[in-house]
Amino acid sequence: MAKVAELGCVICSRHPVEVHHCICDRYSQRKVSDTETIPLCYLCHSDLHSNKAAWRDKNGPDYDFIPIVRKLIGEDT
Repeated sequence: MAKVAELGCVICSRHPVEVHHCICDRYSQRKVSDTETIPLCYLCHSDLHSNKAAWRDKNGPDYDFIPIVRKLIGEDT
């Protein structure tokens, strides 16, 4: 997660970021693994949590950014 926190927001490239645990299409209250995180600035993170459906319509599901983030931090598999 520390490496993810060093990146810019995957939506707008702003800094600083909050490390977001992906939630799209999840119906459980359990938090996902720390390996399923993406960097989001405060505004993008707030937008996602305030209206998940609208955020997804605009940006796609949050988990689609996981492979991009893994590649950026050198952990693509």
